[in-house]
Amino acid sequence: MIQLSRNQVKNLMIIVLGIVLLFIGFLVDNILIEKVSVLRNPLLDYFLGWATYAVSVVFVLLVMTSLFMWEEHKRDWIMPIWLSFIAAGIVSVVLKFIVSRERPLGLEMGLFIFKNFSFPSTHAAACFSVVPILDQEYPMFKWFWIGFAALVAFSRLYLQVHYMTDIIAGALIGYVIGITLIYFKKRYRFMEAQA
Repeated sequence: MIQLSRNQVKNLMIIVLGIVLLFIGFLVDNILIEKVSVLRNPLLDYFLGWATYAVSVVFVLLVMTSLFMWEEHKRDWIMPIWLSFIAAGIVSVVLKFIVSRERPLGLEMGLFIFKNFSFPSTHAAACFSVVPILDQEYPMFKWFWIGFAALVAFSRLYLQVHYMTDIIAGALIGYVIGITLIYFKKRYRFMEAQA
């Protein structure tokens, strides 16, 4: 019989919940886009526009956390956090190309040939890819990391550039990449900082 740690059970439950929400989401994607559009107002447009801006995401999640980790001698986790972020971005862009799902309302945005592709959300994948690592290293700030990632993910739905299922899929992809990197780093002791 396989014995799972408490953390492994938690991660498995999060993944299963995400998959269930993903399937439910496909049934209500269009309804959610309409319901969220009712919330639109200039203040939220400005605030969530900032939250979704790629530079702010990179700055808060990578630059600031890397500086904190450097200061607190948690340097072994700086490379994994960056690798997780980059891997999530690459995986989500490849999936965008494979799935080729149009964005809500036919909006055009993004770069190059991926400008109209929606599934999965690269923003959600990138943000949620660092959550497991940051949660492990800074558990007292767990809800801040989750809240920031959720805010960025919600901004994509609010701005009507993604469906809910795009966001859930992106979050799942990112989270799985994050916990996978933790597993490999601990098991194989790779990406150890040099003294």
